[in-house]
Amino acid sequence: MGDAKAAGIPLLDFERSNEVAHKSSTQVTPKSKCDSYCSSTTSIAVEDANLDIENLRSITQQHARDGNVEALEALLDKHALLVNKPDMEGLTALHYAAKYGNVEVAELLLNRGALLESYTYKDCYAPFHMVAKYGRVGTQQHSNRESVVSFIDASAHRTQSLPGTERTPNASDPTTALVVLFVRRGGDVNIKDRFQMTPLDHATLKDNERIVRALLKNGANPNEMDENESTPLLKACVCGSYNLVRLLLSSGADCNIADKWHNSVYHMAARHGRNDVLQLLIDHAGKNAVELLWTMNSEGKTPLELAVNGNHASTVNIILSMKPPGSDSAMFQMDKWLLHKAAERGFLEVVKILIQNGYNVRLRDDDKKLPLHAAAMSKRLDVVRYLLELAPDCIDEKDGYGLSAFLYAVSMDALETVKMLVESNTDILATDFDGRTAVYIGAKYNAINVLMYLLEIYRAQKAEEGASYPDMVDQEDYNQDTPMHLVCHNGYMEAVTLLHEYGARLDILDEDERISLHRAASEGQTAVVRQLVEWDKRLMVHKDEHGNTPLHLAAENDSGSAKQANYAKHLINEVSN
Repeated sequence: MGDAKAAGIPLLDFERSNEVAHKSSTQVTPKSKCDSYCSSTTSIAVEDANLDIENLRSITQQHARDGNVEALEALLDKHALLVNKPDMEGLTALHYAAKYGNVEVAELLLNRGALLESYTYKDCYAPFHMVAKYGRVGTQQHSNRESVVSFIDASAHRTQSLPGTERTPNASDPTTALVVLFVRRGGDVNIKDRFQMTPLDHATLKDNERIVRALLKNGANPNEMDENESTPLLKACVCGSYNLVRLLLSSGADCNIADKWHNSVYHMAARHGRNDVLQLLIDHAGKNAVELLWTMNSEGKTPLELAVNGNHASTVNIILSMKPPGSDSAMFQMDKWLLHKAAERGFLEVVKILIQNGYNVRLRDDDKKLPLHAAAMSKRLDVVRYLLELAPDCIDEKDGYGLSAFLYAVSMDALETVKMLVESNTDILATDFDGRTAVYIGAKYNAINVLMYLLEIYRAQKAEEGASYPDMVDQEDYNQDTPMHLVCHNGYMEAVTLLHEYGARLDILDEDERISLHRAASEGQTAVVRQLVEWDKRLMVHKDEHGNTPLHLAAENDSGSAKQANYAKHLINEVSN
């Protein structure tokens, strides 16, 4: 908003008045209720054509902003039509008086014909919105402004001569005085801006209880909805204090209204962990609270799920204390996987609360995953440790893909989690349903840290047990792929070197009778090709089931760039010579 720029600086550089006048005349205004106002007030008749009207307009609004009542009155005596002249943002003098809490100025302007239904161009704010949005109780917002009391005293003789004036200024609470003044002068306390928000909405968003109280006392509707069908109460559950929510409820705010996404006040309070507000709403709803707490929004989420997603453990506990009776309740079934979600996100305290309230650590989702799997695949060490303390027998349980918590942690290169599981005696020789070992999975996901840790363990075990211990470095999956095949195919140079250091063979054939050099050459992995050939030039003569050498595959490569393929071809030729 341009009006926000006004604080503490002149409204207008007078030397640029012509430029500003041009901008004002070309301003695109919204097609709404404020259109008619904007079109009828952007031009003004002036007694003297030689006067700089933009300069005068700026001075008028400066006086309104700064509370210069006498100077403003003198100016309006000479140029009465300036009273409703908007600036380039659509702000009139009354907007400025309302924003800065100048009751005396506002009263003067209204007596001179200022319009309460005048709107800013961008957001369609009326003066009433400015009071609610910017009002501050008992504060002065401009250093060179006289106090409201001074205005009242200095202008007492003037006010007595104005017709129809019913004065109720209050120096300690100018915003409330402005609300009363505007209502008495016929202002619509429920007037709406571009977003269909009322002054009560704006006051609620600012958590300004004093203005909210004044608006409600003067007829504001607590159940008016904005363009998103949100009410002041819905907003207060996010932005407002406990006292503000209580005030709205006691003034008739309906806690059953939901916004356009079907979010209720319970969704809002739970999402933001507003425990005091949530408890107040529950008490207010009485016997209907249970049903409201398990109502879904348009995304299918209940307040409980939003509390879990927000990591609000105490909020989760409040809601679960009112869960529907019986674990088979239809309302409760929609939230049955929340332990998995909390475990996946690492929300340890929420995990504890859910389990304390009956969630089962052995419950499997549609993919047969346990909460333990969800935590391991997301590198949530604390949650993995806690779940194993409760259910140590689940340590090697596999999901629908044959993956254990250990294999998931390997895939994520979660070294500390892997170490903890190994120390807890997990099966380090486990494979998934495709025969993939931890080394294979680590190679697939380039999990260097975990590979270094595990390869050392496997080497020590092999040295101790001899031939009876499986060869983990070269163990193939059911498609005859080895870890070395994978890292050469993907160009994981560090993993290639690491596996080679731990004895990985370079001549093992895959199901197409290709060796690791074939795989690297076919993908244009030039750095890997160079390294493999340097280790063993004999690899270049290997042929796959179609009779292709690595050189043939490098020449035929179309999966990588032509530059990579040509370089691989050149490299093999260079080394072979």
